[in-house]
Amino acid sequence: MTAYSTIVVNPAWWGKRPEEYRKAVLNAARKAEIAMTPTTDEINPEDIKRLRDKGMTVVVLSKEQEKVLSAVMQPAVIKAFTESVPDGAKLIELVKKL
Repeated sequence: MTAYSTIVVNPAWWGKRPEEYRKAVLNAARKAEIAMTPTTDEINPEDIKRLRDKGMTVVVLSKEQEKVLSAVMQPAVIKAFTESVPDGAKLIELVKKL
């Protein structure tokens, strides 16, 4: 699961900040973005162990199980997306071309 964070500021307020402050905020935001963006689909085994040590039941799917789950879920997700998002079908077609 990937979580996204967004920074939003009032443009008038932002424009009044000194250039060095704006650069510092943008640099910090870029560092945070890099730190939060996964570089692999793999799960760190230490993270799993830490959760299990705290009593959580963790199930890690095999690649084959992931394929089966995707095959079952993707049609339903695409259907819901195309029915609830304007131009959803067009967006799905564009994504398929990537």
